[in-house]
Amino acid sequence: MTKIVEDITGLLKNKGNKKVVIQIAPAVRVAMGEYLGYEPGTNVIGQLIGSLKSLGVDYVFDTCLGADLTVIEEAGELVNRLKTNTLLPMFSTCCPSWYMFAERLYPNLIPYLSTVKSPQAILASVIKTYFAQKIGISPTVLVHIVIAPCAMKKEEAKRPELWVNEGLPNIDFVLTTLECVELFKANNVDFKNIPPADFDNPLGEASGAGSIFGTSGGVMEAVIRTAYNLLTNDELDVFELYDIRNTGLKRQGTIEFAGYKLVIATVNSLAEMKPILEELHTTGKSSYDFIEVMNCPSGCVGGVGQWTKDPEVLRKRREALFLYDTQHKSRTAHQNEYVKALYSDFFGQIGSEKAHRVMHTHYVDRTKEPAENFSCLIEDNK
Repeated sequence: MTKIVEDITGLLKNKGNKKVVIQIAPAVRVAMGEYLGYEPGTNVIGQLIGSLKSLGVDYVFDTCLGADLTVIEEAGELVNRLKTNTLLPMFSTCCPSWYMFAERLYPNLIPYLSTVKSPQAILASVIKTYFAQKIGISPTVLVHIVIAPCAMKKEEAKRPELWVNEGLPNIDFVLTTLECVELFKANNVDFKNIPPADFDNPLGEASGAGSIFGTSGGVMEAVIRTAYNLLTNDELDVFELYDIRNTGLKRQGTIEFAGYKLVIATVNSLAEMKPILEELHTTGKSSYDFIEVMNCPSGCVGGVGQWTKDPEVLRKRREALFLYDTQHKSRTAHQNEYVKALYSDFFGQIGSEKAHRVMHTHYVDRTKEPAENFSCLIEDNK
């Protein structure tokens, strides 16, 4: 039994006054089943929640709701940059391998990074502020665990720049998909025969847009759906933006919406990012307006915490998330009633002072830090 599995097992058997809260990333639900006897791409979210509850977890929330909040704030940021024609291209920042890479090698480009936290980090911040207040307990009583497809999310959780309570991490443990499988096996969870359960609320109801964050092109597509609404106060006729969806290491093109013609790129490899970054670094200009960056093949569905070399398996995981999108009551973040309630009750307006304090971050020039600090950084797909 690995140490993290041993630690979490011990915690769940002896919680004392602690409340254990888990959030589940979108890519995990369409990959975990492979390691427990299901066909690749099977969405096992109900059994996954039920299995966690059977171990004594108090609340299970959906990282896709964190993705919805990322969408709202990032769409607002994109719209502001488009209207003022400043700091373009805007780079997405959901992938810690990517923004740590930029901090280390291209610190002069930090202003072009979106300041919005990743879905994991946003939901963690909301849990340790809004949710703790809502149930009337100190955030120190909450033990917050993330189940993620990516080992780099462990490194992200350590960053004080993402914490909202001084000296108190938002995230106490990050389990990869494979470590969560180990947790179930170590505790003799009969996964296939566990009654399925639903996410808890008020942080369990996400939109379809939040779910597609788990694969390449999904972040950009979700943001465009909401940016269009912010610019026009209307909805796209078709939510499926197939021209954005990327099945290779890089896809580029143009997308026209709300009177803007955006040159966009979705990239799944830091090696593929280097020419784009070098152009911006040396000339101060770029041929792009908005760039989504991931480090793993097909995005988070190919994360190193659930690694596979089989392209067919990646395709099935990816297709499962796009299908999951269509099955949601709302297909855009701004239509999600729980997101609306969070802004009404807690954040106020998009980009408000509280929204910035809880959901935005800053990046640091790390060029002078020792190279060994970056041994965790995955510079190329494995």
